[in-house]
This record gives sequence, structure tokens and C-alpha cells, in this order.
Amino acid sequence: MKAVMLLLVLAGVVWASTNDEGRIFLVRTAAVLKMVPPVLELDVRDIGKGMAQADLQGSFKGVRFKCAPDAGGLGDTACYSDVSLLNGMPAYGVAFFFSNGRANAVRVALQQKSQEKLDHYLQTQFSEGEWRTEPPRTPGAEPLKILRLSDGVLMTSREPSRLDEIVLLWMPH
Repeated sequence: MKAVMLLLVLAGVVWASTNDEGRIFLVRTAAVLKMVPPVLELDVRDIGKGMAQADLQGSFKGVRFKCAPDAGGLGDTACYSDVSLLNGMPAYGVAFFFSNGRANAVRVALQQKSQEKLDHYLQTQFSEGEWRTEPPRTPGAEPLKILRLSDGVLMTSREPSRLDEIVLLWMPH
């Protein structure tokens, strides 16, 4: 009986690894079993509604955030967590930045293979503005794609960074 169950599980894993939906299912299952970092579903515009730092831990099931003073200038506190998927895109992690206990930015680090899904996500979720490209401000840095919206500014790296990650930064007004 155990051998049959093992074969069924193995067959399911092989099938699931052959398509995107199957891979997402495997990652979600592994996250539930605590084998990989958690999966996060997030509408970045939600933080524009003034998410309180005290509500962060309970807002995302299964995600544990670590908080520390932020030295990067996006807030006075940064709360971060490793994640394996963000809105179905392979990711490394997410960080929320708070000033006076209220969220004022979110930074997402996506895996390089997320580029096509990210482009689709940005086109469907943020279709009301026009993207513009800004040259890097420091030598060797990547150019930024910037979208100014009525409720905030969205920035993303045009190309993966030296760390093979694509960065998405949302700052509400």
C-alpha cells in the first residue's frame, strides 16, 4: 500500500512539474508543509490605505516578518520575509517599510524568470498610466521603469540586477 501511494505521489510530482500551474501547485504545497518559504498574495496598492505595522503579521497567513530599524531611508522600520511566490511569480522576498507605524512603501524581490509574468501583471494591474525610463543615478546601476499614478509611484528595474533579481517598489502618496 505504501509503495502504491509513493508511486502516485511521484507520478503527481512529475505531472505537476511539466506545466506552470503544476509548478505553482507544488510550491504552494511545499510552502504549506514548511519546506520552502511561504506564498504571498498581495495587492501593493493596499498599503496606500495606511496598513498599520501592528496588523502586518496577521495580514498574510503563514508569512512571518522580521522587523528592524530601516537605514535605507524608506521608513523608520523595515519588516521583511522570504517568500517563494508572490502573486504566482517566483520571488525571493518582500519588505514593508513603515513610518510612524504606517506602511509607506513595499519592495518585492522577484526571481529573474518572473520577468514575463511581471510584465503581464504590471500591464493588467497598472494600465492607467504611461511608463517612462530613467537612467541610473549611480554608475553601474540598472535603469528604472517608473509609473506615476494618482495613488502612488511604482518603480521596477528594467533588467535583472547583478543579484539576478527584479525589484518592484511601490510608494503610495
